[in-house]
Amino acid sequence: MNQAQVAMLADPLALRWAGGLLMLHVSTHALATIVPSKLQAKPGVAAHQLVILIPFAYAAVMGTSLYLYDDTVAKFAAGSYADRLYGWSSKCWDLLRFMIGFQLYDLLATTLEPSLRKAEHLAHHGATLITAIYGSDAARPMCLYYCVFFFGIVEISSVPLVLVDLFRQLPTLAGSPLGATLNKCTGVRFRVKVRVSQCQGQGQGQGQGQGQRQGQGQRQGQGQGQGQRQGFDVFRRRSQGGSDSQPGASPGALPPFTPLADIPALLNTTHISA
Repeated sequence: MNQAQVAMLADPLALRWAGGLLMLHVSTHALATIVPSKLQAKPGVAAHQLVILIPFAYAAVMGTSLYLYDDTVAKFAAGSYADRLYGWSSKCWDLLRFMIGFQLYDLLATTLEPSLRKAEHLAHHGATLITAIYGSDAARPMCLYYCVFFFGIVEISSVPLVLVDLFRQLPTLAGSPLGATLNKCTGVRFRVKVRVSQCQGQGQGQGQGQGQRQGQGQRQGQGQGQGQRQGFDVFRRRSQGGSDSQPGASPGALPPFTPLADIPALLNTTHISA
C-alpha cells in the first residue's frame, strides 16, 4: 500500500460520505433515544440500520445503472482483461471513493456500538476498506470495472437484509402492523432471491457439466482422428520404403510448446499506467 492509496482516506468525496452518514447516525440515535418508540430499546442499532439503507440503495442503483447503461463499462466487458483490470472510468472511480467513505463510517459505527462490535463485522468492514484502498491509486487505478458488481450490484440484497437484521435486533417492531408487513415482505423477497440464485447456480453447473462432457467427447474424437491420420501416414511411409518418423524429424519428436509467445499480444499496455 503506497502513500497515494493511504491518502485516499482523506479524499474529499469519501470524507463527505463518511461525515454525512456519521452526522445522520448521531441525529437518528438522538431521536431514537428521546422520542418514545420501540426503537428506544436499542437506539444505536436502530440508527445504524436506518442510516445504512441510504448507501446500500445508492450503491445498488449506481452499480446496476453502470452495468446496464454505461458505454465505458460495456467496452471494458467486451475488451481484454487488461481493460477490465486497468481501464479508467470516472463514474467507477466515484463509486470506489464512495465505498471508502461508507466503510469508514461503518467501521466507526460498528466499533462504537457494543451490540454490533463483533469480530466478524469488524473484519468484514476492515477487509472491504482495504480492498477499496488498494484499487484507489489515481496514478494507476485497479479493477474499477469490478467495482460495478462488488461495490454496487451486490448491495441489492443488502437493502432487505437491513430490515431483516433490524427486526432480529428489535423483535418488538415485528409486532406492529407496519413492522409485520415489512418483515414478511423482506423475508419472502430474500427467500425468493436465494432460490433464484440456487436455480441459476444449478443450471450453470449442469451446463458446465454437459459442456465438459461434450468437450471431452470432442477431444476424444479429435484424438482418434489424429491417431488414424498418423497411422495412415506411417503406413504410407512404410509402403514407400521409408521409416516411421517424418522426414527431418527424429522418432518421438514433438512440436515446440511456447505458451508465453502469446502473452505480448494479449497484453494491451496502453491501458496500464507506468
